Amino acid sequence: MTRKIQILNECSFSIENEDHTLLNPLKHVIDTHIDNIEFCGYTIPHPSEELAIFTVQSKNEDNQNFSVIKRTINEGCDMIGMYCDKLIDLINKV
Repeated sequence: MTRKIQILNECSFSIENEDHTLLNPLKHVIDTHIDNIEFCGYTIPHPSEELAIFTVQSKNEDNQNFSVIKRTINEGCDMIGMYCDKLIDLINKV
């Protein structure tokens, strides 16, 4: 069994079977709402491959390790969940 997420270095990791649908909102919330992040982005090296490379770079070099990056991504996913919950609440009020 292969792992869906693989650590490439202190900044980047690969994700299998994900595309712009999840990664673009994640990049957006990390860029706009999480402090101390200098760069956040992703690339899909080739459209026929089901692989994306996600990169998060901290402003503070001392914080550039995978545990900080993992926490940042968890915070970003939590924010996406909050946006989804808010949308569901708005829809249910109609």
